[in-house]
Amino acid sequence: MIQPNSITIHPSPTALFSPVNLRTSYYYPYVLFTNNSLNFNFSTFDDGAGAIVSTFTELKTDYAIEGFYYPQLIVENNVGCYDTLMGEIFYEMKYNLFVPNSFTPNDDGLNDVFRPVINSASLYKFSIYNKWGELLFFTENLAEGWDGTDTDGVMSQSDTYVYKIIYHNLGGDKKEIFGHVNLLR
Repeated sequence: MIQPNSITIHPSPTALFSPVNLRTSYYYPYVLFTNNSLNFNFSTFDDGAGAIVSTFTELKTDYAIEGFYYPQLIVENNVGCYDTLMGEIFYEMKYNLFVPNSFTPNDDGLNDVFRPVINSASLYKFSIYNKWGELLFFTENLAEGWDGTDTDGVMSQSDTYVYKIIYHNLGGDKKEIFGHVNLLR
């Protein structure tokens, strides 16, 4: 015997979000996640970095620490059926170093100190030498720069000087950078 309408089949929910797999870096640390799921009434999203959002439609996440992240979306329909999707995001830290080529230590508040700008480093050493190879300045402090004076506090003349930067990036790789800077008075 067949009874009409005795079984009701509801569409299963399908968990979908984008991007599912992505490699991103320091240059673009933001990832915009979008819920593209089907046949669902409730959703919970975990971006893999600590943010958990219920009733997920969109979420912008800023990754800051290098490594793999596993975002996960769980959707449920109104009769209690679930679906789950897990993605993989790899955030790669780029070790940026910017070194100006000139500075003007004239106490006008603009470019008075020569200092490399680096986003992350350890075991940092920064040295300035004159054209005879004499050490004029040395620091291990990322925030400290050269003000155009020698080790005795005497103002150096307008000229080209050599810098040496040694640091270890977060991956532990040792980097040595040599270059020149123009002191303009």
